[in-house]
Amino acid sequence: MQNKESLHWELSQNNDNITIQLTGILSRDSLLAVWQEYSSPLSLLRFNDKHLLLDLSAVTRIDSAGFAFICELINKINSNVKSLEIISYPDQLMILADLFGLSSWIKPFLQSNGNFNGNSRN
Repeated sequence: MQNKESLHWELSQNNDNITIQLTGILSRDSLLAVWQEYSSPLSLLRFNDKHLLLDLSAVTRIDSAGFAFICELINKINSNVKSLEIISYPDQLMILADLFGLSSWIKPFLQSNGNFNGNSRN
């Protein structure tokens, strides 16, 4: 019997901040359901003049497909937000960024020592 990996997401808004929190295993086996689930509600949101926080604190594992998902999410949403910041990310995120030569591309979106370091569009 195969153990099905799960991933869940939760969307919350507080004034000018929109937070997407991912929980669970961010992998090839868990992404299809989440992608189908998230794409419709996210397309309905108005992100202009909002700060988007992508909270990965509850992600227990991320593989190359999960990393590609994060990159795609950044590409799709970044042009529609005031700023985008990835907070509380697992070490695997930077390991994969290094592996794929994308460290310098993703670093502007990463939280740095609790200070905002997101890509700002002012």
